[in-house]
Amino acid sequence: MFLSLFLLCCCNREVSIEIGDPKDYAVFLNIPDTLNSSKLQRKLDFWETKYQQNPTQYPYLNKLGELYENKFVLDGKIESLKKAERFYQKVLIEVDSSQVNTLHSLCRNYISQHKFKECLPLLKKATQNGHKLGVTHQILFDVHLELGNRKEAKRFLDYLKNPKDFNYLIRKSKWEDHEGNLNGAIRFLEVAKQIAEKQNNNYLKIWSYSNLGDYYGHQGNISKAYNYYLKTLQLDPNNNYVLKRIAWIQYAQNNNPVEANRILDTIFKRKKTPDLYLFKAELAAYTNDSISSSKYENKFFKLANNPEYGVMYDSHKATLLAVTNPEKALELALKEVSNRPTAMAYDLLAWCYFKNNEHTKALQIIKNHVDGFTFEPLALLHTAIIYKALNKFPNKVALIKKELNEAAFELGPIIFNKVKSL
Repeated sequence: MFLSLFLLCCCNREVSIEIGDPKDYAVFLNIPDTLNSSKLQRKLDFWETKYQQNPTQYPYLNKLGELYENKFVLDGKIESLKKAERFYQKVLIEVDSSQVNTLHSLCRNYISQHKFKECLPLLKKATQNGHKLGVTHQILFDVHLELGNRKEAKRFLDYLKNPKDFNYLIRKSKWEDHEGNLNGAIRFLEVAKQIAEKQNNNYLKIWSYSNLGDYYGHQGNISKAYNYYLKTLQLDPNNNYVLKRIAWIQYAQNNNPVEANRILDTIFKRKKTPDLYLFKAELAAYTNDSISSSKYENKFFKLANNPEYGVMYDSHKATLLAVTNPEKALELALKEVSNRPTAMAYDLLAWCYFKNNEHTKALQIIKNHVDGFTFEPLALLHTAIIYKALNKFPNKVALIKKELNEAAFELGPIIFNKVKSL
């Protein structure tokens, strides 16, 4: 009853004109997540008891896997995600290796862990089974795009084509963004949002609003991004991802690291994940607090080096180590390309070669795998820095700098300073 009244009040609140007025989201910072945690724990206890009483019922295992993935979203603990993985694996090993729902669930779990290649044999089994083939094709698109297999991703996107289907539209949107057509990506996602609203499906609305917030942020339309983040919170008051994005607005748009830190401190009370420590480190560096910045980077490494995280934070590690330990960074970048040969992985590899003074290799990788293959601002920046340092393609450097002048918000103040020096 309290939650219903709370959401009603939130939906009727007027958002201030100022972008990032703390009054807009204060109520969401003051909500303890104990209600959700307690409710989820009760469900876990219930299904674990049922499974212990009847261990031959594999649907119980699937349910437990789903609940532990929900727990991971809530608490950020990698152990929760790994528990879900083990439940799904148990079904496939002990009950039915071609159980399509479980194959799909395990794939989504692997995607969260950045174990994309491990998805392919599972999806092959799901395809051979033939049940829920449309869902299999959706996940195949997702996986191939994450692996940099553009032709395969496009093939499965074409299989899915249906301009009235939410699941097709969000993937078409992702494809357009991947191809550098941000306006097209927003256009398709806005259509998907309308479908979600027409169906009054809160899960789909939350997904649409939060992703539109990201897209409009990339576009530089911070006002729209901010309002979509607030709309997300009105439906999902404990959405820590969106709160983190609002913290980024305070930092990158409003030049207010104090407020950004205040928001992060609230999230830290609910969950502690490596990416939050990185954000804290950047905020400290921005305020010239090198001691705190190093402290948070060390906390990032301590947490991210937990073997259960696997490769999830290898690219983040390599980016930091490129400055302090370029040889180790190069080792991680090579592994990242092996696991996930995308343009962004190759960008990281080129950057690490550059930091190791292997300029010829860096230039070759940029030309063959990065320049023209991705439109992400960080990759464009690395490309321009490498070209400029090696006295190559001055006209391209000038064009990239002009384009990056529109990416100040996305890059953040510290990295954007490198754009100014091009």
